[in-house]
Amino acid sequence: MAHLNNEEITNVRQQANISEIISQYIPIEKKGRNFTAVCPFHEDTNPSLSISEEKQIFKCFVCGVGGNVFTFVSRYTNVSFVQAVKVVADYVNIPLTISVSEENIQVDSQYSTEYAIVNESMNYFHYKLVNDQSQDVFHYLSERQLTADEIEYFDIGYEENDSIINFLNKKGYTDEQLEQVNLININEYGKRSVFNNRLLFPIHNESGRAVGYSGRITNKNSQSAKYINSSESAIYTKGDIVYNYHRAKLALAQEDTVYLVEGVMDVIGFYKGNVKNVVATLGTAMTPVQARKIRKLGHKVVISYDDDNAGRMATLKAIALLIKENMTVEVLTGFAGLDPDDYIKEHGQDGFKDVLVKRESYLDFIVNYFKHKYNLNNFEERKQFTFDLTKYLGIINNGFDREYLINQIVSLTNFSEKQVLQLHKPEAKVSETRIPLVKPVSASQDRAEFNIIGQMLTGKKATMYIRDNLGFLTNLNLNTIYLSLVDYYNYHDEILSDADLISLTSQEDEAVGELMLYLLNEDTVIKEYNKQIIDESIKSIQIKLIDDTIRRLRDQKFLDEEEQLALIEEISELQKQKHVLLGK
Repeated sequence: MAHLNNEEITNVRQQANISEIISQYIPIEKKGRNFTAVCPFHEDTNPSLSISEEKQIFKCFVCGVGGNVFTFVSRYTNVSFVQAVKVVADYVNIPLTISVSEENIQVDSQYSTEYAIVNESMNYFHYKLVNDQSQDVFHYLSERQLTADEIEYFDIGYEENDSIINFLNKKGYTDEQLEQVNLININEYGKRSVFNNRLLFPIHNESGRAVGYSGRITNKNSQSAKYINSSESAIYTKGDIVYNYHRAKLALAQEDTVYLVEGVMDVIGFYKGNVKNVVATLGTAMTPVQARKIRKLGHKVVISYDDDNAGRMATLKAIALLIKENMTVEVLTGFAGLDPDDYIKEHGQDGFKDVLVKRESYLDFIVNYFKHKYNLNNFEERKQFTFDLTKYLGIINNGFDREYLINQIVSLTNFSEKQVLQLHKPEAKVSETRIPLVKPVSASQDRAEFNIIGQMLTGKKATMYIRDNLGFLTNLNLNTIYLSLVDYYNYHDEILSDADLISLTSQEDEAVGELMLYLLNEDTVIKEYNKQIIDESIKSIQIKLIDDTIRRLRDQKFLDEEEQLALIEEISELQKQKHVLLGK
């Protein structure tokens, strides 16, 4: 694992404003001296996440998660602590002394062969398309007006005559390995390329690694399915992938809106219209995982699925998942039944630009969908209409939006607000009780060790005194913090800020970083220098260690007479030491 020195980490942390960084991922709101936000780490409805610019830390008062800017980035984007430091360093334009790349992530190295095979195949397929086009491919590219720029930008390729098999075999990869990443099928009749005679659109994960393909036939007379996607593999899970995520992420540095479409040609259609901040779910119904990933791209999403019943149903599902992620959601309405690439062929870039502003709110889309589904002149259908719409009240967090939806239902049905709310029966929710990061401190030994760390947090004077008078702590995580503080103050005089304390300890283990956060926020842990507390805590720890040693010695069995005498003598000596500590 890559390591950074404390000076680099502190420098990055001090140059970064935690509220500014967190606001890149979730909406935040100023409340007094602090900022608040809906916590992304549990099913939150009311803002329970507090962000302190003064201390440069965040804390959720419901689920207990908290830390500094690196902790947030690490947890939210699911990367290591070092990777999180790199992300923040890039944001504040501070170069690091080590290279922190995707290869540092253990899961990537675990499947390095699979990634390598798909990457090799992508380069091969792309080369084949650019240099060796068949007549079918040439006609298809001309018909769809796919340019050389688009072929290059999207890494588009082509496969024919099972050529990938021989190419990768010569590279040293076995047929079994090719089958595992869904490049070939093997049966009693032999082996065939899965994507024979198809134009291939590589599918990448959010890091930009190719993990599979969407393949389209180019021969209009073919009886095969128009599109096929790679089957799931060790590196590709359909419901987890958001197509074009890695490219859209770069484009969204200058934009605040994510466009959501169905398939690869829709993404390319938007690209033709000079819109790069677009992603696709590849024709599958959106999953919660995809919704969370889209949320990381920005605060606002505009959905542009097909304008048929299947597309409208998929839009409804996407809306439900995205508003749970507290996104602002709108729906494009101006394509008049055309796919984006067909629309731009007919109306050009200017016409495409005009259609992007023709939107309706997610609430208007929902109301209009069900308004056309039911006969609102019929009492029973009005009830069903109301029932279907009130389901959304349980997932809309914004009070203004909830009120708007209720008013729309009342207006369209002539039911009273009371009747509408009677049909809305929210599902019982599990009580949101704070989950402590560590067990409550009760035993005197735990209390003493917590107090030791609390005193070490006051600075070098306490830390050096404790180092010279106490060997170690029995709690492994507390001892890790103890050793980190001793190591720091061996070379530094400056007192660490709360945010830097979290950085120092989070490098070792996430649980250790969480324990440090608990200590910083725990009022019963005294964090003002007090030599009497230090001495009493050291004495308590030493007495407990003696008691534990005596207990272990007495538990020994099957000793001969000489060993028993030695044991009695050792216990006697330990008891004398205990009496001295107790002042007896």
